[in-house]
Amino acid sequence: MKINQRHYGVLFTLAAAMFFGTGAIIIKLAYRIDISSWDFLTLQYICSCAMLLPIYYLNRWRSGGAPVPRKVLGRLALQGVVGSFGGSIFLFLGFQYVGAAVGTVLFYSYPAFVTLGAILFFKEKAGLSQYSCLAITFLGTILTIDFWTVSVANTPAQGVGLIMVSALCYTFFSLYGQRNLSDSSSLEITTFTQLFAFLACIIVKPPLFLLEGISYYALFLGFVMALFTSVCSYFLLLKGMSLIGASKASIISTFEIPFTIILALIILGERLAFWQFLGAALIVGSIIYLDLAENKTEPKGGGPDGIPEESPEGPCSGDKHHIILEDHEFEDDCHRMQYAKRGSNAGCP
Repeated sequence: MKINQRHYGVLFTLAAAMFFGTGAIIIKLAYRIDISSWDFLTLQYICSCAMLLPIYYLNRWRSGGAPVPRKVLGRLALQGVVGSFGGSIFLFLGFQYVGAAVGTVLFYSYPAFVTLGAILFFKEKAGLSQYSCLAITFLGTILTIDFWTVSVANTPAQGVGLIMVSALCYTFFSLYGQRNLSDSSSLEITTFTQLFAFLACIIVKPPLFLLEGISYYALFLGFVMALFTSVCSYFLLLKGMSLIGASKASIISTFEIPFTIILALIILGERLAFWQFLGAALIVGSIIYLDLAENKTEPKGGGPDGIPEESPEGPCSGDKHHIILEDHEFEDDCHRMQYAKRGSNAGCP
């Protein structure tokens, strides 16, 4: 089987889920030191901006790229403040009222919202396989976190509301991120969304804790958290999203849950029940099923990556030929390659 652009999109998204999955382990390690959740989030943003900004400007200088237009910058600010910062802060506030199990189930309802939004706003086609995977991954989530052992009768409505707002913020990040990929690269989106999330964070609560000093261990954990869950994860997620779409990427992102519990078993020594392993297997199985179902629907042509070869009339002969890639139609190979690399057709004649 040939590796095509869709396979790369799946691999990028799986890698992003694994990087996101390390966040829960790092946070548990951070709880053992004297630093609040809000201060640790601020430290994470500081470290992510310190890494991303030099990389972005060095890359732009080497490629001779132009500054980001104000209109695009405004869209990235909206995605960063609402999607990234909003998702994090509402999740943090919601977990003060609800348990981890209830909050996780509520939060991972977001793939359904992303799928619905992708159908409504981007006209993505969702078949039976995609809806089936949504249901299987949600069931797997419930099993993985041992949900039925938790009492939900006394769950505060305020906490439920905050977690759902967080899920909607992350839905917005995914959908608006897919829209921004038409004008910006994955690196550019990652850099500026993290920058604007950091600015929002310090405006809401200035980082006065830095004046009191901070341990090297806390700084190390903040750096690792930023590298894994802010820099690598968002960059890879956006790369994957540009190749397979927001809805499929959101389903595959649920791989974060089984990966996290395996890390907890290995690193933290936590014990897992049979049902949790079963739930993890369901999530992994649904991702494999989604990939196999997509293989069956790929166009079978003689060209590479399942793309039909040129028509008998010739490659050009005065008329532009059309190429179809993952439900996107392109006028020629230049547009296809630009879309595969940058998520847009910019730069083509």
